[in-house]
Amino acid sequence: MLKLSGIGLSVALLLVSFASSQNGADDCASATAITGVGVYSFDNTGYTIDGPADCNGSPVRKDMWYAWTATTTGLYIMSSCSNNLTGAGATFDTKIVIYDGLSCSSFVQLDCAQESCEVSGISGARVTWSAVAGQQYLLRLGARQPFTAGFGAFEILLDPCDTLIDDGLEDNDTFATALPLAPGTWTNLLTTSGDPDFYSFTLQSGERVDMITTLASSMGDIDFRIYDSSGTLLADVEGPDPEYINLSNGVETVVFEVYEDPGNGFACGQYDMTIVIGPDPCFNLQDDAFEDNDTCATAADIGDGTYLGLALFAHTDLDMFRVTIPDGAVFVADLMHTTSNNCTGEDIDMFLYDASAGSCNDDPTIDPINSGELASAWTCADNEILTWTNATGSGMTCLLRISIWPDNVASGCSSYDLTLSGTGAVGPNLYCSPANPNSSGLSATLGTSSMSGPGVFHLDATQGPIDQFGYFLVAATGAEPGISVSQGMLCLSPPFGRYTSTAGPGLNSLGRFDANGVMQNLVGTSSTGAGFDVPATLPAPPGGTILPGSTWDFQLWYRDLGGASNFSDAISVDF
Repeated sequence: MLKLSGIGLSVALLLVSFASSQNGADDCASATAITGVGVYSFDNTGYTIDGPADCNGSPVRKDMWYAWTATTTGLYIMSSCSNNLTGAGATFDTKIVIYDGLSCSSFVQLDCAQESCEVSGISGARVTWSAVAGQQYLLRLGARQPFTAGFGAFEILLDPCDTLIDDGLEDNDTFATALPLAPGTWTNLLTTSGDPDFYSFTLQSGERVDMITTLASSMGDIDFRIYDSSGTLLADVEGPDPEYINLSNGVETVVFEVYEDPGNGFACGQYDMTIVIGPDPCFNLQDDAFEDNDTCATAADIGDGTYLGLALFAHTDLDMFRVTIPDGAVFVADLMHTTSNNCTGEDIDMFLYDASAGSCNDDPTIDPINSGELASAWTCADNEILTWTNATGSGMTCLLRISIWPDNVASGCSSYDLTLSGTGAVGPNLYCSPANPNSSGLSATLGTSSMSGPGVFHLDATQGPIDQFGYFLVAATGAEPGISVSQGMLCLSPPFGRYTSTAGPGLNSLGRFDANGVMQNLVGTSSTGAGFDVPATLPAPPGGTILPGSTWDFQLWYRDLGGASNFSDAISVDF
């Protein structure tokens, strides 16, 4: 349904060329004669009240009168609600009353209405009544509020819902009579304001049902409700194409209700429907190791490097990263994904904010274009590149938002790879990245490692082979591309130390990759349970302590299948 607002409404009313310009009379006895259906313009400026206060206990103010003759027997609608297709609408709040016959003394009321609809703060009226061909009726239209006048147009039409009949899927008018459906397509279905349609679907674990609907005619406005098997309302969906995903571990039944929104101007809606049921591609996509970084306040520190297999979920889960960009540096964020499908799928966008400006937008349901960002990247291509040059005269801490464009998908997910360059010391500074792939097909990375306090660095390793052991190495300098050892590349220059049980108290970093490929600490030397909290004391070699202002490099060695071993990428940390 199309609507106009503000100035657009006034312009539409002025440009209506097909509306009759016959104005209603100021008094009932002189009612203006009109016939049949059509659109009629009016202006009640200077009019008075001439009629009873019989519409919800109040009069029709500055009312005008029409003597209308029905040309066809049927159910009629008279409406001053905004309709830019016909030009109906008004510049003030209207009220309408319909009377049987032309008596200006008995006033046998058939219907009256006010506030039936609203556009831009202006309420219109809509009434319905049964008319007989050749008979006459008084139509009374005016203002709802005192001392109000203006111009507009109303329309009279036969109610298109009056002659429609039930579709072939009836009777499915209640939750108890919901019709079980399998995938398929149905056309010319009908729902009315008193006759909703209920459909039930049985889903296996991880399955998703999509109801794809289109209006079969220009009338109507259908909306949806989703219930669980007990009748509990799960969602009220205004708009097309509701969906549901069975996130449980068992079989689940869900019920969709299709109902007519009475505010659209008609009491019925015809629609075509396609049902698609299949595995949900997002069911097995797990949060990445940077979570929970869904808000400006919980942004994850990150730096130069490549980060693989990051995850986003439309409307619910975006990624926020904090980067420091030195003065004069060119910051580049290169994002790669494959789900845009020319903006019909899960298209990913990027936005860079000044962390100190307070303009960061972290609402995943809102498109943040022109929300105070320093730079953005939002094309319909699969890959996005964001570039910004810091010419402020000093280093700047920035927040990078990465999210699925919310306007073209109601839900969905996407994985992506991210490469950053041009950042300062905040966050990990990776090299030898990506590392050689392991038996999982991924490259183990230290990319989610971060400062956990002043001078305290926490190492995290992700994307490793499930159930394999490993420990961290340290050296004063690194070497890229490194030396080939077994299946990986050793990128630390000797002498390098091993954080193992022989290194001394608190220096053992032994861990094992869990089912998500995250290195879990096995010896109690991690404050998070995963990875390793780097202590000030260094293993020997190289020996000594980590001092403020020094730089140390770290890498993970780990076992892989078949007796092989491998390495993660390496990370250089400024303390």
